[in-house]
Amino acid sequence: MTGELLERGQRDGYFWLFGDVGELDGILDHSSELVVGKTVVVTATDSGPFRLSRRQREAGWSAVRDLSICSAVESVVDLPRCGFDEWYVFESDAPDVDIEVFVNLGGFGPEDLEDRPYWKHHVERFWEQIVELQPALYFGEGACLLLLTRDEELAERCWRYATSVLEWTAAIDLVARSALLELSAIARGEMLESMVYEDWRGDPNWARLSQPVRKALSEESADNIDVGSAVYDDALLLSLRSRLAKASREYLLRQLEESGYGITRLKGAPEAGSAD
Repeated sequence: MTGELLERGQRDGYFWLFGDVGELDGILDHSSELVVGKTVVVTATDSGPFRLSRRQREAGWSAVRDLSICSAVESVVDLPRCGFDEWYVFESDAPDVDIEVFVNLGGFGPEDLEDRPYWKHHVERFWEQIVELQPALYFGEGACLLLLTRDEELAERCWRYATSVLEWTAAIDLVARSALLELSAIARGEMLESMVYEDWRGDPNWARLSQPVRKALSEESADNIDVGSAVYDDALLLSLRSRLAKASREYLLRQLEESGYGITRLKGAPEAGSAD
């Protein structure tokens, strides 16, 4: 559902989630127990050290070298979220050691990449530091978001939450593909016939249809259409997506549920639509 935008794995006793920031957005609000009541060491925010205000110091924050430490987080909103943030979360006191920052390495992730062998040193050094520090959780939000936890159940819950969100356009595509499978020969014929008399040239996906299909869907050659042929599936999907573009959030979620998808949230969806 999220495809290559979200990955998960396991190493050195930790379960990790890694992916597009948008895919993991809100995961802390959904699982506040990740940080509430724990000690959080902020190694970076907005790519640099987190400079404490007087009010934060009065609230119990402390600074050690370039690290900012909150010994008992009361709420997720107390923690800085400016982009390129990095936190180490501990069940009790934080170790008094220097901590190397990794979140500023553009595209940094938990695994070696074959096409980027120069990352190997950074990846290995990162995991060495994790093993040394033994945080309950690591949170790094740079170009991508990386979350590590030793709690398998918590990692699974975060994964389910992250994969329950779907882009609006992707939702339309899934519903359209499900609807395509349900079309009878008569319905296919009626839709294709309707397309013959509609002007699709303004839709960029029209140009992606094969030339023979576009020619067949011209008024002059409409009688040559074999409505049961799979070669017209892309054209039918084009029409179905167009019809669903004005669908309401509730309608799409209902259709996804009926098709067996575990989607509960749509990202980028308008507040209301016209189709039900």
